[in-house]
Amino acid sequence: MEKLHVTKNKIKVYSYNMPHLHSFYLSLYIRAGTIYEEPRGITHFLEHVYCKSLKDRFQNDTIRELDKYGLELNATTGHSYMSFEISGNAKFFKEASRIFVNLLDPDIATLEAYKVERERLKRETEEDYNPVAIRNIAFDAVWDGTPLSIHQNSDIIESITLSQLKAERKKIFNTANLFFYATGSISQKDLEFLYTLVDDYKLSENGTERKNILTPPAGFLARNVNIYHMPTTINFNSVAICFDYDATKYSQHEINFINRLLFYGHGAAFYTELSDKLGLIYNYENDIDNFDNIGNIAYNFDVAHEGTFQSIQTAIKLLGNAKIDMLDFDFERVKAFYTHNSHYILDNVEEMNEYMAFDNHISNYNYTDFSQLVDKYNAITKERILQIAQEIFCPDNITIAIKWQKKPDLKKIREIVKKGLSKS
Repeated sequence: MEKLHVTKNKIKVYSYNMPHLHSFYLSLYIRAGTIYEEPRGITHFLEHVYCKSLKDRFQNDTIRELDKYGLELNATTGHSYMSFEISGNAKFFKEASRIFVNLLDPDIATLEAYKVERERLKRETEEDYNPVAIRNIAFDAVWDGTPLSIHQNSDIIESITLSQLKAERKKIFNTANLFFYATGSISQKDLEFLYTLVDDYKLSENGTERKNILTPPAGFLARNVNIYHMPTTINFNSVAICFDYDATKYSQHEINFINRLLFYGHGAAFYTELSDKLGLIYNYENDIDNFDNIGNIAYNFDVAHEGTFQSIQTAIKLLGNAKIDMLDFDFERVKAFYTHNSHYILDNVEEMNEYMAFDNHISNYNYTDFSQLVDKYNAITKERILQIAQEIFCPDNITIAIKWQKKPDLKKIREIVKKGLSKS
């Protein structure tokens, strides 16, 4: 069961004790990221600089505390959060806490860390983002006009100063938008030690809690079979099929469920049909971008030139059939994954931390015990999934991105989609 302690200086510290384990995972979450930031990329840059500055303070030529205790320090930036994480053997929780709370020190960022991470982040940006990858073409098409479609680049990173990073840190490090989460084998004495350390730092109490909400892009839920085509010279084509949905109408658990039924994994309907039965595809990617008000499910794959049209026809037929009879799909297999197999998470301090912190305190999923999450999946019915399929998989919600050597017959594709997805 999750526990909450609010320190004397109004900082929230959540914990979920897992006494059967021998490790811990301590995170610091801040409600920040793409949907809030200006300029684009400043949160990711801040994450890099502050993580390196913390490492430099405790892991330099004369001090090797992270190595001494076998601790691992990491950081992540998402669309609506930034997090720092430290993990290790449960007997070194106090040592880790003493190091980790230094992230609350307003003076921790150094000029050296800023210079090094500026160059590293420029390299990361240039190497990791491929604007002509089908996944990114589809993403930009779906989220055009929102902060998600503005990508950080070397020029933006170069323009951000250390003073700007410190000002951004001051703005977002406030008691309304920052919290700690500890999972693993953690004693009450360990937690009290952490509370005492956190008490030494003063944060602004003037912030307003940010919500995981994104203003919908133009045409959202009114796509009318939106198709983007990009020519390609390589020896295969790529296809992405994406669906908008109103996240206020469905729980994230229901979206996860239907996604695993149809799209995610080698046992899902799409892969079974397109790969195992027809041999049309091999590699694929599946993404869910979910906010508290809107979301999008995306599936993309590479396919031979001669199989491209058939793959689109087959995908649309599958989705059309899903709107008529979801019972044909492997409902019990998916339910077992989210109920029986989900208990593997109880053996993983990192996954447990991510689930509990993000689901309940960045998004709004409202469970305080992992058993409550399992209950939510157990309560999902075939009839409810069928209803969701009928509402989401329709022409007004679909965006298709295609990389095709020749220009495809877009009119014919639209006719196939409208006919196939008009079933109910």
